[in-house]
Amino acid sequence: MISIEHRKKIKERLPHGSIKEIARVANARQSYVSMWFKGITNSPTVEKAVFEVYHKEIKRTQKLLSEAGLI
Repeated sequence: MISIEHRKKIKERLPHGSIKEIARVANARQSYVSMWFKGITNSPTVEKAVFEVYHKEIKRTQKLLSEAGLI
């Protein structure tokens, strides 16, 4: 499982609305995803969804930077 510090760093880097997307991917309530980020609960399903959404966001950001000629 991921430490609370790492969860906070991931959450800080995700855009607005990501908790809703993670909840959709994990088929969980948004409140449950929020509790995961706070370290109140541990869920392999939510963790996997976080990584999916986080990875998707990184790829989107890299594409935008590339199109803008910044990388």
